Amino acid sequence: PELRERIAAMLRGQGMAVDASRVLTTYGGTQAIDLICRALLRPGDAVAVETPGYFLLFDRLRQAGVNIVPVPRRH
Repeated sequence: PELRERIAAMLRGQGMAVDASRVLTTYGGTQAIDLICRALLRPGDAVAVETPGYFLLFDRLRQAGVNIVPVPRRH
């Protein structure tokens, strides 16, 4: 709870209306990606993804059955 409150306070300092009860922390990027895929995406959804990108993200999106739309990375 203390970490979530500190994150919310930091975001509020940047002008975002954030309550600590709406902040979710994860053990890392892979867990965050998995939670997003489970909660927000449905098979057939289109997801824009920077390429080249994080290989675990592409794998998880394929497992979710979404359409990956590659967006080339620029210098």
